[in-house]
Amino acid sequence: MSRTMTLCTRARTPRILLAALTTVLLVTASSCGAAGVTRARVEAAIGPTFANLYSLQRYQQGYPKVSGDKIPSKATCDKGGAAQPDEGPGNDWICTIVWQVAGPGTSATAVYNLHIQTTGCYSADGDSPPAINGQQMLDSFDGTPFLNPLWEFEGCFDNG
Repeated sequence: MSRTMTLCTRARTPRILLAALTTVLLVTASSCGAAGVTRARVEAAIGPTFANLYSLQRYQQGYPKVSGDKIPSKATCDKGGAAQPDEGPGNDWICTIVWQVAGPGTSATAVYNLHIQTTGCYSADGDSPPAINGQQMLDSFDGTPFLNPLWEFEGCFDNG
């Protein structure tokens, strides 16, 4: 009888350890980064990225080069509507970016749908307006076509 119990206990021990290890890994993986995806972090990342790409787009069109940090822009983001907390990964983030185009008092707005991963990396798909982010290809002043950097872009942020 003692020998039978010892064999059963030995057979169960690896299964119990495996189950415990699996539980720990699942809890760790599910919490890894998810809490770090917050509205504040998303907005802090998308605004400057947009400004840099807007600067690139304008330069490719034929305007003088201007550093992205010279373009005042502000992102306001929402995840899944008013009833849902603005945190966590998912493909239901929407960001509206407002920036100054010709000095104080003259602003423009662009809308992006974001897919954000638990790692803090995201892809942004332009929704409107067509002249800024609604077209994949644009033309420079001399008629040369170029890929619109604001049509779709990716980035990452520190998710804590």
